[in-house]
Amino acid sequence: MAGYDTGGGRHIAESGIQATAYRKDRLMAKKPNYGQERRDRDRIKAAKKAEKQNAKAEKSERAKPVEDNEVKEAEAK
Repeated sequence: MAGYDTGGGRHIAESGIQATAYRKDRLMAKKPNYGQERRDRDRIKAAKKAEKQNAKAEKSERAKPVEDNEVKEAEAK
């Protein structure tokens, strides 16, 4: 059994680069975390929605004083 490679990748090469490349081929893919992905999408969606609401509120605030001034001028005449 001396010199028999079991596929562990430990004694396949003296160079760290070759051994690392060998081990990377043997790794399994990660299990997807659908819950985390869903939370990330929901968080991004909520941030966009809040940004739109803030922009809409600022726009209405900027338009509000102009309307008030026009009403006051009309009442004064």
